[in-house]
Amino acid sequence: MEISGSNQSPMCANERRFAFSRRELAALAALTVSLAVGCFLVWLIPEPSDLRVVRSPELASLAREVAPSTGSHLININTASFDELVSLPGIGPKKAQAILDYRHANGRFPDVGAIERVKGIGPATVARLRPLITVQDRAPAGERSSPATGGSR
Repeated sequence: MEISGSNQSPMCANERRFAFSRRELAALAALTVSLAVGCFLVWLIPEPSDLRVVRSPELASLAREVAPSTGSHLININTASFDELVSLPGIGPKKAQAILDYRHANGRFPDVGAIERVKGIGPATVARLRPLITVQDRAPAGERSSPATGGSR
């Protein structure tokens, strides 16, 4: 059946036309751009094994709990060398030297938080270093001397 006298082009019964408003087109464009940026960031972000700093307080406390049991190497700030101190995140040559100078002038740190007394080291740095440093000497279990033997054979 034909309809004559109509200005509209003939359409099939199941054909539909879609028209987007400017707002919908802008939202679609923003979604496309964000998807492209997201894909780029996934490519750009390093592997988790490359990350050195734990910023989440929950993860930092978990690292403190797990570190001694896994045998990971904690750096003793009372006996650490310049090179060991520089290997810590956020500690460059100047801060490492400041730690050595403070230790020379004032003696051992009584606890890990006392490193904040060193000029240039603040609460944020202490929070970042806390899972990585210690003030206690740790000898492997087989090398500890027992009171009964006096440490000699």
